[in-house]
Amino acid sequence: MPSKPTEQTRRRVALVIHALSGGGAERIISQLASRWAAAGHDVVLITLAATSTDKYPLHSTVRRIGLDLLQASSNKLQALGANYRRVRKLRAALYELAPDRIVSFCDRMNIVTLLASKRLNIPIWICERSDPSKQKLGWIWEWARRRSYPSCTGCVVQSETVKRYLSAWVADSKLRVIPNAVDVPINLTTNASVRLDTEHSNTKKVLSVGRLSAEKGFDTLLLAWSQVHTSIPEWKLVLAGDGAERHQLQSLAQELKIADSVQFLGWCDNPWPLYDQADMYVLPSRYEGFPVALLEAMSMGKPCIATRCSETVELLSENGRAIECVEVGDSDSLARSIRTQAMSPETRLELGQSAKRIAQKFTWHSIGPMWDQILE
Repeated sequence: MPSKPTEQTRRRVALVIHALSGGGAERIISQLASRWAAAGHDVVLITLAATSTDKYPLHSTVRRIGLDLLQASSNKLQALGANYRRVRKLRAALYELAPDRIVSFCDRMNIVTLLASKRLNIPIWICERSDPSKQKLGWIWEWARRRSYPSCTGCVVQSETVKRYLSAWVADSKLRVIPNAVDVPINLTTNASVRLDTEHSNTKKVLSVGRLSAEKGFDTLLLAWSQVHTSIPEWKLVLAGDGAERHQLQSLAQELKIADSVQFLGWCDNPWPLYDQADMYVLPSRYEGFPVALLEAMSMGKPCIATRCSETVELLSENGRAIECVEVGDSDSLARSIRTQAMSPETRLELGQSAKRIAQKFTWHSIGPMWDQILE
């Protein structure tokens, strides 16, 4: 926890994101807001979504504003009008709050926030939470990003690769690499709503946590599982998360005839009991910024398999000592890695111990001061 601010160093901080309805970026911004509030700063967290969609807790002193402007548009004209209203409403909120700092998370939200804060004369930090070289926004948003990003006070990214990519439009002196941070909660009490279903107490679990969307690669994981589940019948695959592709993935599991060995948990408010009960963790993503769920699994000492979806995976793996890495989209290699780990308790133990050691470098105690510098 940062030291208590004095009257001179206390800040009014506005954090802005599209929603708190789930996801790694939402989890990190809620923890950051709580960190600064607990330290004594005046913190307000603004979302385009209504507060009724919130799924992450906040420190009791964090002020929440939900603009309720995240409704979907049916055509481009409606979308243009909706974004105009979002810029105008957000600008009005920021003008009234008059914060000392604005911190915005996620690509489209960064653009909206930069437009809304124009001529307000408030320092604004934007934060890229994915890989913009791979997560394309469509030509209008990409044009707007290139036009708006250079005006930021500073830009937080999660890897050197993203820093190099953004340096084409953001001055290098404004770019700062800050990895994700994770603290294992003291109380890991298992909530009944997230207890894993198993027929027998000796059933082992392969866990994967994330939004059920294309970039997360759960279809690759299901294809890999279809190759190995009969050879490791005592194991079950558990997918925790929700998203647009949930029904497609459930249909794929039926088509592959693996539905009986796959459990779709849906959204879980508290994933920590899942990590606690899991025997292996898999990250099958096509691309990532800095995968929070992988870091959470590592911090619990779980053996992990991950695709090379980001340079941060390579960083965390320490050349394969802490994570077994496979190529993106390679279901055959992923299947072999799952089978090998499932059949080798010694390998799982060794990987899990190394993973926990690496994860200890990424606690809020270590990473938090990097964020605190933004307030100075």
